[in-house]
Amino acid sequence: MRQSRGMALLQVLLLTALLMIMLISAQQQAREHLRLATVVKQHSDVNLALNSIEAELLFLLTTREWSDLVNANTPVPGFNFYGKEFEFSGALVKIQDIAGLLSVNSPNTESFAALSKVLFSDEMIGKRIADELADWRDADQTVRQYGAEQSSYADVSVRNYGLQTLDEIRFLKSVTPDVYQTLRPYLTVFRAGENLMNMPAEMLLSRVSPAVAEQMMQSREEGRLNDGLLASMGVDYTDEAFSLRFGRTLQITFTVQNTDVKLTRSFAVTITPSRPVPFEYLEYRMRDTEMEYLNASR
Repeated sequence: MRQSRGMALLQVLLLTALLMIMLISAQQQAREHLRLATVVKQHSDVNLALNSIEAELLFLLTTREWSDLVNANTPVPGFNFYGKEFEFSGALVKIQDIAGLLSVNSPNTESFAALSKVLFSDEMIGKRIADELADWRDADQTVRQYGAEQSSYADVSVRNYGLQTLDEIRFLKSVTPDVYQTLRPYLTVFRAGENLMNMPAEMLLSRVSPAVAEQMMQSREEGRLNDGLLASMGVDYTDEAFSLRFGRTLQITFTVQNTDVKLTRSFAVTITPSRPVPFEYLEYRMRDTEMEYLNASR
């Protein structure tokens, strides 16, 4: 009889332990489901915020004079068109006037050489890349001084046409992964001239002296940079290679973050308020939208 009671007690204990394990597992699953549901909601909220901010930005850019957005009395502190991050409606935003960048589809050897001298202390890197870009685009097999045609590539087919994305420059003979990552922020596939007013700092340093570049950067942050001020600095802005006008094509990147989710969206857009359709997306790919789960282990 005692043995039967002992067996029954053991069975009860085992059953209780099993039930406890099942209960703990269910609680853990419930917590995980709750966490995932919270992250999904946060993702939806952030995505809605992205859509709202995108609409606000485009409305602002199509209804206001851009010069008013960057002067000393700007309604949005820090607003600029040279790629410096600023806050806007709860997001971190970067707007780069494409005209302030170098175009890989109209490669200028002198410009590429000057920029590479600033970035790499070696102007030959830029000269080689510019000539390789020109050879990559043209239809003949004549190799430029520092260029490379199909005979120089074993596993790559030269396009003999303009580049469609910046990723293509990674196939060039002289472009290593490090060179690509360093150069990429200063390049564009669109042709838009060279706007001194909206060049990133390193681009400015490749065009003017360090002292003048510092003056220009300080003045534009204060909303005071104009052609008259450039003239007083001794900058020859009448050079045909330069422009002081805003380009109409912008690269816009903005990020929204809450507790567990951060979303970044990037696109290129041409804005022409006088047209029936005031803006046109030129590049807006889903792979440009990244999602990062923060504190996911909680």
